[in-house]
Amino acid sequence: MMVSKLLKWLTFSGLLAVFFLVLYRSAYVALTTDEAFFYLNFVKGSWSRVFFLDGFVSANNHFPLAILLKLIFTKLSISEFSLRAPSVIALVTLIVFIFRRQKQIDFSYFLLFSAFVFSSQLAVELFSLARGYGISFCLLIAHFYYLGLFSGFAKGEVRNMNKAILFILIAISFNFNLILYFVSFGLVLFVSEFREQRFGMHTFIAFFIKNRLMFLFLLFLFPVYQLIVTQQLYFGGQNSIYEDSLLSVFHGGWTNQNPLLEGILMKFKWVVVIIGFLAIFIDSFFVFLKKQSIWANYWGITFGLCLLIEWMQHLVFNTPFLLDRTALIYWFLFAGILSSMINRFTSFLSNEFKPLLISFLSVFLFAIAFMIPKSSSRTWYNDASNKEILPFLLSDSAHGGPISIDNEWIYEPGLNYYRELFSLTDKIKEFDREEFLTMKDEYYVVSGGKVDRFKTSDFLLLKHYEVSDTYIYKRNPAQNEK
Repeated sequence: MMVSKLLKWLTFSGLLAVFFLVLYRSAYVALTTDEAFFYLNFVKGSWSRVFFLDGFVSANNHFPLAILLKLIFTKLSISEFSLRAPSVIALVTLIVFIFRRQKQIDFSYFLLFSAFVFSSQLAVELFSLARGYGISFCLLIAHFYYLGLFSGFAKGEVRNMNKAILFILIAISFNFNLILYFVSFGLVLFVSEFREQRFGMHTFIAFFIKNRLMFLFLLFLFPVYQLIVTQQLYFGGQNSIYEDSLLSVFHGGWTNQNPLLEGILMKFKWVVVIIGFLAIFIDSFFVFLKKQSIWANYWGITFGLCLLIEWMQHLVFNTPFLLDRTALIYWFLFAGILSSMINRFTSFLSNEFKPLLISFLSVFLFAIAFMIPKSSSRTWYNDASNKEILPFLLSDSAHGGPISIDNEWIYEPGLNYYRELFSLTDKIKEFDREEFLTMKDEYYVVSGGKVDRFKTSDFLLLKHYEVSDTYIYKRNPAQNEK
């Protein structure tokens, strides 16, 4: 009883600590490029644009989130926090959901699962941004719960398949990258059904009637088709599933730490990857040779199917491999595999030592989340100084008319957002993406990678923001006087 209470206490303490970290980042990290682009083009845009109907199609359109923000939050304010509020609320709802169902959860399982998930900087920051990812991940965890995956590896009892199907479908609407997982899940469901009974037309039809909610997936075919024909699904890798889809989630989540900790995590990465591939063979052995429940061996089977389907998709359609944030479904599968395998192979340990081992590893993983940089995004670090740039430029400008600022394209959405937020539309001209064409503007905003052309006597360096590696240049006053 004491051990059970300890595991529960650690779980909810860790989740609450992560919530406050997400809350802090939601309020104080500058709005990123993708968030600002989403706000300017979809939240402020027409309803037809939200539903992929007016010709402006982008993979950045997480349309359920756009609907929520258009209906509720932008009526209150357009601050960073109000735009990010749905993701924060989703995380609170998830914590309450888990708390209310704590009697049905094996916390030696769920503690390690949640600690691994939130040890990733990528995962934490996506829970705190105005994107669909954080909400989709909360729904994905609820989906796992209704599949009975947090009840212990030996049970394999599905709690409520219809709810599991519904949650994963809603999750896909916020994050189309989960389609890969949905197909794998559907195959597992199909195999599970026909391992128990003979395959025939009657049972085939009965299967689809019983799981008819899966047909709601057809609603996504139109937006996905629109993204394909407009060639919006270009983000990804071209090397391999192993390098792009698997290793990138570790590098995106566990790098950017102090050198000692990063070294430890990069070694632990290999342990997790090896366990992941072992799980494919171990779970397949128990399912197909030992005739165990496929749900009791779900993580390894699903991981293997996701890898196979992604590889076939790349081979047939020449699509890029999932990469970085788009590959985070593998991070959740690694979390499930690690939890499952450690619980399975430490079952011989004493009732005291096993929970201590799990608790130690979980506390270590939760602690990693609090060592990530608090003032910037790893993926969109260039935007960390955006809210400071416009006030600085206005303070430097000597004339009263609207000033013109040329900028590298990546800064355009964020600077236009803060131009609106700070009510500077009459003082600063609108930013665009036609970067550095005439070189006749008064000020220039450029990242460290493109400063070479400004290292001449024609330009004066005003400021360098180290956290975002952003440089502010001004045309040399002597040139302005000619």
